Amino acid sequence: MIPFLLAAAGGYLIAQSQSKDTFAKGGSVNPEKYPELRKIADKIADETAEKINKEVKDVNSKMPYKAQWVLEEVVRDLEERI
Repeated sequence: MIPFLLAAAGGYLIAQSQSKDTFAKGGSVNPEKYPELRKIADKIADETAEKINKEVKDVNSKMPYKAQWVLEEVVRDLEERI
């Protein structure tokens, strides 16, 4: 489940980054170029996926993809804040 969430988040971020000047001018960023930042991103992704999965596990909702929905909302919120 976690790899699916991370892949979905990555796909969402790549799609969204096309409209951002930071990435639009330089294309996509090679994650191997900044290994010191990749470690931070991996840690945050692992913690976030674990928390989302734990929080939505017992929530009764008509949404069939609860974790995915929460993840997309978190990504949107973070883009506005950072």
